[in-house]
Amino acid sequence: MLCNITYITISGNLSVTVLQLFGVQCRHTEYRAQLTTSADESAQTSVKTFFSASASTAASKYSNGHSQQKAITSSIIQDLIINCDLPISIVENTHFRHFLSIVDSKYAPVSRTYVNSVIQKMVVQVKTSIQEKLTTVKAVNLTLDIWSDRKMRSYLGITAHFVPHNSTGNSNQLQSLLLCCDRIEGSHTGEKIASEVEQVLDFYNIRHSVDYVITDNAANMRKAMTLTLQAIQSTDDPNGMDEDEDVDDPEMWENLNEADADEVNSTVTAHCRFERLSCFDHTLNLTVGDGLKESRCVATAVAKSCKITSLLHTSATFKGVFEQAFGTDKSLPAAVSTRWNSTLRQLKAVIGLDMKELAAILEAHGHNHLVLSSREHSQLAELVDVLDPFLEATLLTEGEKVVTISFALPSVLSLIKQLQEMIDRQQLKFCNPVAKELLKSLRHRFRGMLLHLQVQPVDDVSCMAFGSDIYIISAFFDPRFKFQWVETSTTDGQSQVDVQTLLNKLHDIVRAFVKTTNALYKCDTATSAGNDTQETATTSEPPRKKSKLFGTIATTQSNSTAHCSLSSQLTTYMSLDCEYDPEFDCFAFWQQHRRQLDKLYYPALRALSAPASSSPVERVFSKGGLIMRPLRSKLSDARVSALIFLKCNDMKRM
Repeated sequence: MLCNITYITISGNLSVTVLQLFGVQCRHTEYRAQLTTSADESAQTSVKTFFSASASTAASKYSNGHSQQKAITSSIIQDLIINCDLPISIVENTHFRHFLSIVDSKYAPVSRTYVNSVIQKMVVQVKTSIQEKLTTVKAVNLTLDIWSDRKMRSYLGITAHFVPHNSTGNSNQLQSLLLCCDRIEGSHTGEKIASEVEQVLDFYNIRHSVDYVITDNAANMRKAMTLTLQAIQSTDDPNGMDEDEDVDDPEMWENLNEADADEVNSTVTAHCRFERLSCFDHTLNLTVGDGLKESRCVATAVAKSCKITSLLHTSATFKGVFEQAFGTDKSLPAAVSTRWNSTLRQLKAVIGLDMKELAAILEAHGHNHLVLSSREHSQLAELVDVLDPFLEATLLTEGEKVVTISFALPSVLSLIKQLQEMIDRQQLKFCNPVAKELLKSLRHRFRGMLLHLQVQPVDDVSCMAFGSDIYIISAFFDPRFKFQWVETSTTDGQSQVDVQTLLNKLHDIVRAFVKTTNALYKCDTATSAGNDTQETATTSEPPRKKSKLFGTIATTQSNSTAHCSLSSQLTTYMSLDCEYDPEFDCFAFWQQHRRQLDKLYYPALRALSAPASSSPVERVFSKGGLIMRPLRSKLSDARVSALIFLKCNDMKRM
């Protein structure tokens, strides 16, 4: 027999030598080794083939300049990292990259370093856009505050609020932008804060465009704004002034022609602004805190309410029984010590439950000491009635892109009137001490605002909290109020002559504001009528929500005719009908009547654009808290500032 591998003839008998068999075995082993090597060599990819495959894979991916590559990358950064607060490191996460390969296999994932560089470029781009937008704005209002993150690093936040200048159509809407939320190191002294604020004002070139700055009542904030105002007033005239000219010479200002007088008035108006306003909501919060200190008469009922809420949030057993009895949509919100309105919401939720059902649940689980008696339930209901108007006033004045400052003065007057009526008519059975303390605190904390409404001359109230004219002016330019709240502010002892004298005084304040504002907008008031359409006819509207706070304010009847003089336009405006509606759009009203009331148009926009509280900048810090989560505590302060800045300034609106 012939072997096909060794070509050795093996005989069929059994006398084959061992040497012959060993030789055949060795030949077979070598052959098998050759086959294995040959198979491995055929399976191995050549260098040329390898690079060809790599090139083919790279060619299947989008290039860096491809529109789809840029769109996906931009969406990841803007929508996921900035708006959804996802960590930057997600772009290098294996599972996220697998997700991207499923969504679009041609997309080439980017690195964390690349994302950081894009974020920095976006910050520069947004700041440039804000600079350009503020260039044409005549009047800007700011809110300012300081926030500390989880690592106790402090940030100074400043927001800007304004109505775009030379807006036409329906674009006259109040806009809000974040100017900065940058790290502020060291002690938060008034000098330090003032220095940081001045740098921001100079960066955006709005040093002479700021009308009002809203801050809390902290001493360092008050001092900072005083120093900033002094710095603004001490700056040189941007147009330049000859040092040899004696500006104190009274003869220099006599016999000015009309053009020169208007220019002087405009310059003085532009450079003598920047007024600090106290945060209305913060002061209202302090007022309610004063009143709750006298709530010993209802302290037991309030304590039981808090303990029931705490039990609901700490006991899974009680939570399950509670949901079985009242449903999964019912809950009791926890109270926050720094927000009185959270306590009010908690009390309203408790008294809104079926007391018999709640008592049965508490007794069944051994909490008899938390069962509310009928008297305690009545005490809570009465306390809610007393505090409910304060909550409405807070909600109306904490908005950001809506008119808020016009609610300040009417709210204070309505609160005082309602509390006084409750006390005089003896409507309160349990909370009379609370109402008296609230009334006392309102009159003390808003004293500057109330002194403005006295007929007889008083000391200068401009340096007092809430002593600014803007509260009167903004209420007048809100068609829902005008001067109708004057009736609320008058007392029984005032005669009709005193009321008319007060109205004349208020009209003079408004007239002065109108003249200075029109001097500021002098290039546009003459042509404003030609850039707008005729006001549209009023259509039927659904019934408006009734307000507990402003239910006593009457409405006026409409008698609209076009007039040219300021006095006639004021009279026309006062005759326009506008019922109270919390969702009323003041800017839409003034856009509608822009042609008819052209002399009041810009003053109205300027007065109504100021915020009543510092809530806008506090919302910025709330977003910062979401970004600086415990799991992201390693974020640098610069990265935190950049993410907050981009999150609050949507690039789609730039």
